[in-house]
Amino acid sequence: MASMVLDRFSGCNPTGWLFRAEQYFTYLGFSEKEWLTLAPFYLDGDAYDWFQCALDMMRKLDENYSYILCKLDNVQRALSACSQSLVADHVLLDVDSSCDDKGDPALSFDESSHVFEDLVALGSDTV
Repeated sequence: MASMVLDRFSGCNPTGWLFRAEQYFTYLGFSEKEWLTLAPFYLDGDAYDWFQCALDMMRKLDENYSYILCKLDNVQRALSACSQSLVADHVLLDVDSSCDDKGDPALSFDESSHVFEDLVALGSDTV
């Protein structure tokens, strides 16, 4: 059986090299998922440097993406806890009239701003 060899890629004729690399990896029985991890073994010079740089950038993007998702999850949990607290406490802020539907005096502007500040403080502790 004749041995099949994949030439190393240094930057010339990328389309031709990709075609030959696909044939080579398919012939050897590698899945498409494995091709990207095998390709760097066949890169030289600027092509190898470019690949390493691109791989590092993808890793950093993935780390930043994971960090952002974690922060968003924390914010979502804090907002959920705050909204559940509001529903459980039945806090009513009525600044438009002097009495609510039950005839009880409504919160004044100063009182309602204190309630808001308390809610903000509660939310900042959980984020």
